Amino acid sequence: MISDSELLSDNQPANTTEPLYIADAVKQIEKRATEIGSYPLYDLMLRAGQNAWNVLRAKRPEIKRLLVIAGAGNNAGDGFILACHAQQAGVPVAIMTIKAEPVYKGDALLAYNKAKEAGIELTHFNNDQLKQADVVVDAILGTGFSGDLRPEYCSAIEAINCWRTEQKGWVFSLDIPSGLDADTGVIKPIAVRSDHCISFINLKPGMVTGKAREFCESWELDDLQISNQSRDGILPTAWIDDAKHLIHSMPGRRRTSHKGDFGHLLLIGGDYGFGGAILMSAQAAGRVGVGRLTILTRDSHVAPILTQFPEAMIRSIEQAEDPMLDDILKSVDAVVIGPGLGTGDWGQHLMLRLIEADCPILVDADGLNNLVGKNLNRSNWVVTPHPGEASRLLGTSVKNVEANRYESAQNIHDKLNATVVLKGAGTIIVSEGQSTVCDRGNPGMATAGMGDILSGIIGSLMAQGFALSEAARIGVALHAVAGDIAAEKGEKGLLATDLLSPLRQLVNET
Repeated sequence: MISDSELLSDNQPANTTEPLYIADAVKQIEKRATEIGSYPLYDLMLRAGQNAWNVLRAKRPEIKRLLVIAGAGNNAGDGFILACHAQQAGVPVAIMTIKAEPVYKGDALLAYNKAKEAGIELTHFNNDQLKQADVVVDAILGTGFSGDLRPEYCSAIEAINCWRTEQKGWVFSLDIPSGLDADTGVIKPIAVRSDHCISFINLKPGMVTGKAREFCESWELDDLQISNQSRDGILPTAWIDDAKHLIHSMPGRRRTSHKGDFGHLLLIGGDYGFGGAILMSAQAAGRVGVGRLTILTRDSHVAPILTQFPEAMIRSIEQAEDPMLDDILKSVDAVVIGPGLGTGDWGQHLMLRLIEADCPILVDADGLNNLVGKNLNRSNWVVTPHPGEASRLLGTSVKNVEANRYESAQNIHDKLNATVVLKGAGTIIVSEGQSTVCDRGNPGMATAGMGDILSGIIGSLMAQGFALSEAARIGVALHAVAGDIAAEKGEKGLLATDLLSPLRQLVNET
């Protein structure tokens, strides 16, 4: 197992793939690359346009009519170069500009003149010409976009999205879908719905989390042959977790193993009417391989849970001062508290009691709600909020949390001194100065109980002795990949408990 501090070269966490750089960092890398290589920035534009055309031709070999829609900056320049290569290949191509009389400067002007000299048709944006295309290249706005879209850009993007839906057109975005904030993934207020995106130099944080996942169906990276030397000293915002390698990093079992080798997990929750939450969390923990399980819940849930899950030790608890809790805490390796806990006196008192415990704890659901406004002082814990719970912890709105998920996750980490799992599309994990993103999972997982399953998975790994950041990252990966396996039968109607069988399959692939 990997300790929290063990990293690869250049501060890369183990079992990650691509680094994610904000727009300003990419500009620095781009500038440094031209200085080291002694070539003009225009050379990178030429590479970008050529390589983007190669990708587009491979993705859509039977293009009938290609339309490049250009904005006013360097992203448009990449599109102009692509159009020139399309024409050279004998593909019917035209360019439409968002502005009626665009004024280009620098490298974009060089590319614009190149397209004009090639005789490519250049017109102002209009719906009639859009309807004639079967493939659209989105070269409207790149990673330098900030603020809100102007009305003419909103109208054009809305028209592109309608064309894509109504005529089943195919959209290819250069660098990032236009209208998407490269750093945060916020939509301002509309963005191109892209079928595929080629991102240049490095992937951007805003492409892989939050609502951005809805606008960027798939992506690939083209580093434009920039050397790693150009990135020296420029740190990424986060890294994309390699879900497969994380799962496969879990060790196998010795032939002489016994249940005591794999930890004892305590799960606390299930106020009146919410016994299913703590049951699902415990079932997930068991499928991920914890040696022993104890559940503390309301008396009315003991018999039903025992019927469903006889492998667990189940006891009722009516108050946090019960001496039984102290005895159990002495024998466990980790605790999960929160699933179905409620925010009444019962749940609040248990939560405050557990905050004082010495063992590692994971806090989820109403456990998090019971922390709001409390002064806390502990270190060995994991919190797993969804955006609503995150907003309450930070004393802000859900909109503000989603406006910058990376910053929100970091703020919770700083406030609570905890490993943070900010759930949602593109779950973000923050621990000890490192942020990673899980790019697996699917919309079918937007259903009741999924968070309870995740808390059980991570808690199981904590009890088995994994470091907190490792347990969080592996747990999120297991949860997401199990969800993808379950969704092979369809996303609609997917239930949280559908992940239990794939979880067992995945932990045995190591």
